[in-house]
Amino acid sequence: MGDEKVKKSKAIILILVFAMLAFSAAACQKQSQSTAINQTAGTEESIFTNFNVNSVMSQPTSPTVFTIDQPCKITSILDYHYLNKGALPGTITLKSQDGTVYGPWKTEGTVGQGNVANANWIAKPNIVIKAGTYTVIDSDPATWSQNPKSNGCGFTEIKGIKQK
Repeated sequence: MGDEKVKKSKAIILILVFAMLAFSAAACQKQSQSTAINQTAGTEESIFTNFNVNSVMSQPTSPTVFTIDQPCKITSILDYHYLNKGALPGTITLKSQDGTVYGPWKTEGTVGQGNVANANWIAKPNIVIKAGTYTVIDSDPATWSQNPKSNGCGFTEIKGIKQK
């Protein structure tokens, strides 16, 4: 009778070991798939910025233009409206050199330097645009910040995820 208990105990232990191994293998496989998805999706990065720390003026004297050499999913566009105590958020649009218009997208205002309300206008389009040259169009250029270091272009930062 003692041998039977030992055999049953060993059998139970083997079943538990196999169950733990199967669970562990499934967990590892799920982790690998998750990692692969993250690597394929890419990471958000700054695609374009012309921000600088010099004093600003309003009303850009030159168009704000950027070029990308591969398709990108544009996750956010930030335009800076520092003077005039900020400005009520409006819209941001992208216009491709080929004439294609993306947007306009409504923006959300956030606090900027010196606690200026609505100094930052942020749009979150989450769209893929093709490689090419684009002009940023702000709905309120009279309050859009620029300076000589930005070559008279409106302050803009564009973030996105490069696509393959």
